[in-house]
Amino acid sequence: MALALSAAPALPAQRYFDVPAGPATQTVTRFAQQAGVPVLFPYALLQNRSTRALRGRYEVHEGLQRLLRGSGLVASVSGRGQLTIRLADPPPSAPEEPRPEPSVLRDLGENEALPEVEVTGTRLARDGMTTPTPVAALSRVELDELGPTTLMDALAQLPHFLNNDTPQTQSFGTSGAAGASYLNLRGIGTIRTLVLLDGRRLVPSTRFGTVDVALFPRSLVERVEVVTGGASASYGSDAVSGVVNVILDRDFTGLRTHAQAGLADAGDFGNFEAGVTFGTRLGGNSSLLLSGEVFRADGIRGYNSRSWYRGQAAIPNPDPGGPAEIIVENARATTYTFGGLITSGPLAGIEFLEGGVPAPFQVGEHYTRTAQSGGSGGNPADEHVWLLPDQERLSAFARFTTRPTSATSAFLQVLAGRTRNSFGKEPPALWGAWEATIYDDNAFLPESIRGEMAALGVTSFRFGRAASRGELGNTSARLGSALVTATAGGEWHLPGWSLEGYYQYGRNHSVIDYDEIVRLDRVYRALDSVIHPGTGEPVCRSTLAFPDDGCVPLNLFGPWSVSPEARAWIIEGDTRQVQDVEEQVAELTVRGDTPWRTVAPVSVAAGVSWRREAVDAWAPRHPSSLEGLTVPPAETQGYRGLPAAYVNNDNIFERTSLTTLEGSYDVHEVFGEALVPLLRSLPPARRLDLHLAVRGARYSGSGTIGAWRTGLDWEMLPSLRLRATRSRDIRAGSHSDRYDFSSVGITIVDRVLENDPIYAVVGDRRGNPQIEPERADTTTAGIVLRPGFAPGLSLATDYYDIKVHDAIALYGVQNIIDGCAGGDANLCALIERDEENGLIRRVNNVVLNIAGARSRGIDLEL
Repeated sequence: MALALSAAPALPAQRYFDVPAGPATQTVTRFAQQAGVPVLFPYALLQNRSTRALRGRYEVHEGLQRLLRGSGLVASVSGRGQLTIRLADPPPSAPEEPRPEPSVLRDLGENEALPEVEVTGTRLARDGMTTPTPVAALSRVELDELGPTTLMDALAQLPHFLNNDTPQTQSFGTSGAAGASYLNLRGIGTIRTLVLLDGRRLVPSTRFGTVDVALFPRSLVERVEVVTGGASASYGSDAVSGVVNVILDRDFTGLRTHAQAGLADAGDFGNFEAGVTFGTRLGGNSSLLLSGEVFRADGIRGYNSRSWYRGQAAIPNPDPGGPAEIIVENARATTYTFGGLITSGPLAGIEFLEGGVPAPFQVGEHYTRTAQSGGSGGNPADEHVWLLPDQERLSAFARFTTRPTSATSAFLQVLAGRTRNSFGKEPPALWGAWEATIYDDNAFLPESIRGEMAALGVTSFRFGRAASRGELGNTSARLGSALVTATAGGEWHLPGWSLEGYYQYGRNHSVIDYDEIVRLDRVYRALDSVIHPGTGEPVCRSTLAFPDDGCVPLNLFGPWSVSPEARAWIIEGDTRQVQDVEEQVAELTVRGDTPWRTVAPVSVAAGVSWRREAVDAWAPRHPSSLEGLTVPPAETQGYRGLPAAYVNNDNIFERTSLTTLEGSYDVHEVFGEALVPLLRSLPPARRLDLHLAVRGARYSGSGTIGAWRTGLDWEMLPSLRLRATRSRDIRAGSHSDRYDFSSVGITIVDRVLENDPIYAVVGDRRGNPQIEPERADTTTAGIVLRPGFAPGLSLATDYYDIKVHDAIALYGVQNIIDGCAGGDANLCALIERDEENGLIRRVNNVVLNIAGARSRGIDLEL
């Protein structure tokens, strides 16, 4: 037997009910929740049956009878006052309908919840298979089968999601995503996927506007619904590719625990997860729900720990007549080695082995200027790249619900979560735009190479070098994120109408700690070492001009050639990126059936909302004496060889994602939806509905923009439905799009100058506070089949086409240079050149509305 809701002592007096039509397994559960009494029924008895809508104030028994009218079921009250459901007695002339055999009836525990009926994609309560916008739903049981460890493991297996940010894909990044879980619906960007918790926004995890689903209370998730079409008209900005709504089991009562542990086949990746959920009634009208869970997993470093690893990679194809890239095994870089490689001039192709011994670079197969298969060169993925970071996740959830009257309810809930992810960063590398320059008077240069340079008249060469793990410090990063969000809200039910609202405050505090990171203001300084004319000992060239600079000469010729003293000086100090993101949301929604009828009442939902988001990011250094330091030009410090990409760089630490910004914006919105019945039980339609939705939003700094959606839902036969939507969706600029600033080194081709010289410059990424929202036009069309010969079977196939206009993106450093060469004065204004030699020093790469994106395909759901 199935038991809907929890035990109650007796049937209460009249209550107000608002139960939409739908599958009986769902509507009876909804009824029991609103009645506050248990309803016993054989679960198999309700399957494949539907009930009509019930709205109004009734006694419980009378209300259930009205709900079941026409379904072939009736309600009765046992002698002990227990409300039950059974088959209606057949008319005398009709054969008696067989009752389900007891053996096929499944007993549900008192605390096991049945699905709700309110479906993501519209604010009007509908069945997921009867909405014009395609909705895919996964129950808790299905989520456990797909990914028993994490929510992301389960969702990432759905074909709707492409190129998600996961601990596997972001295991060694430093952008703030390392170890986090960000969903990417349709593969057009995590920033265009709106993630909700119980239909409400959650404070973004980073300034990029994405939400880490790893912080959700996994053990309390009842189901996840995925809207695979644009939904900005219903839910606002960011719902360009769709919506992921994680729905919690808010009515759970009882105690539920789980725990599991495991290892990878290789004996690593030890992991442990445990969770506990407790729900109880407090008196007759209130309830308390508590949940907590913990997850820990050891990281995996180096692909060569896996027997299947073959060092495969896509590299440029040296054959101009073939494809642009080819897949090879044992891929190796040709721009550096772990002992150093000469990459320019007549001595190019000489590498340095142990002890600094020069040797010819071993050329492998498919050799190009950047990569090859086999031979010399390095591949950091072998030992240094982490497959998975060390992970730790803690989350806690609490919700108090009360129903002061039969028509009102209120709740207060708090969600807190913490993640910790740590990994070893890829070791320091001096190659590409960061290559070193070695001069003929270098103190550690092998004499044989010095002699060849003198004979050839060469005074310097470019030098590509990567460090082995620990050689220049055990570079590492630790990402921590702490989420706290509190929500207070309530509902008020009137005959045929309901009013609900909430206020939510959320804050996410994240920190990335960097340890033993190479100092850019020191490594090139130490590398330009010479023999002291007085002592005959190696010293930094800068020490000759500034005797008290403390510089320790650095030897990079050959693997593990760095002295402990040089290492300590180069990695002295550390830094961290601290980021606070705050969000406040207030929303009020009214919904119900209007007095205006077509062939049936017109259902509407409307509301207003306000949202404020703020970010504050800073990058403190330790010790404090490092604050304010930059990477000054080498010539002002008495040395040579600093790459142009690092000149005047505000960030003195190699390959760290550091930014300082502060900003906020407000959004005021008004929205409305309507379901207009057009036909009922008239050929050629048993039912034809028109769905309409519209939203207007005003963003501080970027003005007003609208979103809308129209849809048709056409049920031709009980087994055949057609549906289609057309929508305009939006995405407003994130904090990063508006306020970010960072600098990177990049190699460019300067087509403004003669002979198109290639060299490294500084590219500044600059946000744009006045950035306009993106616009997207989405079309979906599909068919839903429910064949009568297979009760319970539903097959849906939908076509989708998403076109993004005015996409927010960076113009690109090289594109700015090329556009300037083509005569665009506006782009030339973004370029800073050296007044003496005319070379580019810096390019201001500003965030603009310039790009477009498109995703289209066909979904099939069974």
